[in-house]
Amino acid sequence: MMTGCDNPILYSEIYKLLPKNIQNKLEERMFEENIGMALLVNLERCKNCNFAIELEMDKNTNKVFDCIVCNAQFCRICERDWDDEHIGLSCEEMDKKDKRDKKEREIEKKLNEAIVRKCPKCGIAFIKRDGCNKMTCRCGMTQCYICRATDIQYEHFCQHFRDPNNPNCNRCNKKCFLHEDANKKDEQLIKEIRESEEAED
Repeated sequence: MMTGCDNPILYSEIYKLLPKNIQNKLEERMFEENIGMALLVNLERCKNCNFAIELEMDKNTNKVFDCIVCNAQFCRICERDWDDEHIGLSCEEMDKKDKRDKKEREIEKKLNEAIVRKCPKCGIAFIKRDGCNKMTCRCGMTQCYICRATDIQYEHFCQHFRDPNNPNCNRCNKKCFLHEDANKKDEQLIKEIRESEEAED
C-alpha cells in the first residue's frame, strides 16, 4: 500500500481470491521485503537457490554454509563449493592451488558488479529492464541507475537538452539523464575492466 492511500486493499481480502501459484509468489515477495526491511547483519544466502538464513556463528568457526533447502554446501569465506578438495585446506591454500581460477572469479565478480546494482541499505541486487533511471528500492532507498549515487530525487538528473555524446551540461554540470540508456555506460565499464586485466597480465 502506498503512503497516503485512502482506499487500502487488505491482504486478507485478496489472498483467498488468488490462484495458488500467485499466492506462493506473493508470499515469497512479502518474505523478501520483510528480510530487506529487517536489515539483518548476519544474513547469508545460498548461492545456489537464494535461501536466506541468519548465521550467528563466525565464519572462521563454522566455514561451511549448508543449505537446508537444496543441500548445497559452500565455503562462507571464499564461496567455493565445499568438497573433498577444500576439506583440510585453508582458503589461502586453495587460492595458491588455483590462483588462475581465483583471478577469473575476481574478473567475473567485477563484470557482474558492473551490470548488477545493489541497494546500499538492504543489500538487494537488481537490474533495470525499463523505465527511468531514478530507482526506488522496496526498502525506500533511492539510487541513480547511471552513477549509483544514493538518496536522490529527480533534481539529481539534468533536465536540459544537450548532445547525448557530451557527458557534461554547460548549464547545470549534471552528468545523468533521467531516461539515459545505462547499457552503454555498463558496456564501457566492462571494456575498461577487461583492458585493465589484460594490461596486468
